Amino acid sequence: MFRAEIYKAHPRALSEKLTVFILSKEKEENLDELPQQIEENNVIIVIDGIEIQVLAGKIDADYVFPKPLLVNRVGFPSSISDGNVSLNYVQLNGEMIYGLKVSQDLPFIYLETSEGTKLVSMSEINEPKSTTVEQPTQNSEKKKSRSVRRAKKAGSKRKSKGKGTRKSRRV
Repeated sequence: MFRAEIYKAHPRALSEKLTVFILSKEKEENLDELPQQIEENNVIIVIDGIEIQVLAGKIDADYVFPKPLLVNRVGFPSSISDGNVSLNYVQLNGEMIYGLKVSQDLPFIYLETSEGTKLVSMSEINEPKSTTVEQPTQNSEKKKSRSVRRAKKAGSKRKSKGKGTRKSRRV
């Protein structure tokens, strides 16, 4: 038996360049098994004891968080000059956000959440494509390398002195 909270994701435009997907709670119910298909723009949070699992339908977002975040305010750059960045802030007052839709003009988005601050950069939103070129593998047979056997190094032995040299030291 699982406790499930069902949310609906609604887009809210904060500017021309940034749209956030805010979750509004529709209902809470007990489920015997996890649903196989989830409707579009629906998010289900399944709570099983202390374990929480997030199931989501198709959401038209560029970046989706691993779990919904309670966001107090969102900041996005309005102008960047000589290393100085001025941010525009939009107050959300603890709204639950699950995703972002961002235009390519914004280099990053600043979020103040209940868990602390979070920066989402464009490199996180647009996963960089691999730049390494795959080289074709050659099917050349590997030659067996023989292990080179070497003689063992002799340990330095203590030289034993004759009886005459020991007697001459006595006084």
